[in-house]
Amino acid sequence: MVPRPPGQLLPPSNLQAIVVTQTQISLTWNPANTNATAFQIEKKIGLTGVYAPLVTLPNSTASYSDMAVATGNTYVYRIRSQGTSGLSAFSNEVSASTPVAQLPAAPLLQATAASSSQIHLSWTSIASGVMRFRIERRNASGQYAEINQPPPLATSFDEFGLTASTAYSYRMRVETAAGLSGYSNEITATTMQGLPTAPTNLMAVAIS
Repeated sequence: MVPRPPGQLLPPSNLQAIVVTQTQISLTWNPANTNATAFQIEKKIGLTGVYAPLVTLPNSTASYSDMAVATGNTYVYRIRSQGTSGLSAFSNEVSASTPVAQLPAAPLLQATAASSSQIHLSWTSIASGVMRFRIERRNASGQYAEINQPPPLATSFDEFGLTASTAYSYRMRVETAAGLSGYSNEITATTMQGLPTAPTNLMAVAIS
């Protein structure tokens, strides 16, 4: 084997990339015999992307977790040594593809009229990492519009100020970091009949 000239910088060897989660890729390499004072990692998005500096690490490190990745993308990495004599050539290239995020399941929605002006909604959801829920409502002749965004732990919502003896339809979705679920089942509830209108113009006439 030809001896390495003193001070010659060699790149780390055996660079590897492993997908840990949808938003994390782990890099490992062999730093031995590099004469490095630091390591420079570069990354590009896609096989035809352009490399850009990612991070510079001390020469005692042999791994790095890249958390700046998105779901459904391919990332390519390379690494080189940095030392007092300059920079080495780059290591082997490695690529890793993060899986596409799976959207959460839609909630199961129920609705009950509580009065002539109130409808009570309740739901169950098996989604994890919920950020918020999104409730939409329409009447018989209208279009759906969002009316409320309950917080992650909510399981019910009461809507007030509705018109008596009127049918309202509802649907909802759950939002997580992966995105919005499909719509829940559509549920319709009719507010109760209002109290009769009080008589007016009451008069009294003496007969005798």
